This record gives sequence, structure tokens and C-alpha cells, in this order.
Amino acid sequence: MAVAELQVEEHPTDMDSHADTCVVGKNALIVHKLDRQVNVTGFDPSQGKVKNLDLVSAALAYDCPTTGEATILMVHQAVHVPTMENNLLCPMQMRMNDIQLNECPKFMEQAPTDTSHTLRIFQDGEEPCIPFGLQGVTSYFPTRKPTTLELSTCQRFDLTAEDPE
Repeated sequence: MAVAELQVEEHPTDMDSHADTCVVGKNALIVHKLDRQVNVTGFDPSQGKVKNLDLVSAALAYDCPTTGEATILMVHQAVHVPTMENNLLCPMQMRMNDIQLNECPKFMEQAPTDTSHTLRIFQDGEEPCIPFGLQGVTSYFPTRKPTTLELSTCQRFDLTAEDPE
């Protein structure tokens, strides 16, 4: 399904190297809720804990700026914070699933290439490459909540592993 056919709002999906797991917000499609909840503490301990958040498998839609084609990116074992606009991806959790992250911004590379400042996936003989943008010093790429039709018809890749919990 091409982007031009949809009237949707994209939101940033940020790389968050301080997180120990991925977090998805209200712009992710929850596909499965695990039978497990967690308590989360942010970067400021004085804010206290947020309790009883669900662990989920969620889908994000990424629209290729070149082809307009939507790709579904699955984030498993993610904390669901329904009030968040953006999503936070844990680089360590993705690297454990063989996702290649090149987080150094292109302008800081001595010899930048087409794969500089990108997320690369090597699954099922496919090799999609998603370019990062910068918001301040945070690497991100735009995603949106996919439709159920897109979830069942678009190419799908796992950013994080389903197992082990």
C-alpha cells in the first residue's frame, strides 16, 4: 500500500541507548499482550516508578521515502506506555536479534557510505536499509501505526526477538 493512499501522521521512533528494553507508545499497533507486567523507572529516580505496564509485541509501519511502500517492523518484548507519542528502541535488544545499527551521523563519518547512519535488517534473504534522521543528538526514523490490512499484507521484519523472555 503506497503512502499517498493513506492520510496518517508519522511519529519518531528513537534510538535509546540508555534503555534496557524497547518502549512503544500509542502510535504502535499492539499485536499480542504477553502475560507479564513490569515496573519502570526513568532517568530521574525522583519521578518514581510507573507500575504494571504491559509487555507486548507491537507493529510499526515504516514508509519507504523512495518507493512509498510500507514495511511492518515488529517489536517484541516491548514495554507499552499508551500515553507516549513516540517509540524508543533499545539498540542492545535489536543487536541481540542481529539488526545492524550504524548510529554515527553521516556528517561525522570520515568516509560516509549509503549505509552510514542506518538500521539494516538481514532476514529471509531481504536486506532493507532504513536511514536515520537526527533530532538534536538522537537518531530516529519516522513510523506510524499500521492498519490491520497492512499488518496482514505488507512485508514484515522482526527488530527484536520473541524469545527468550
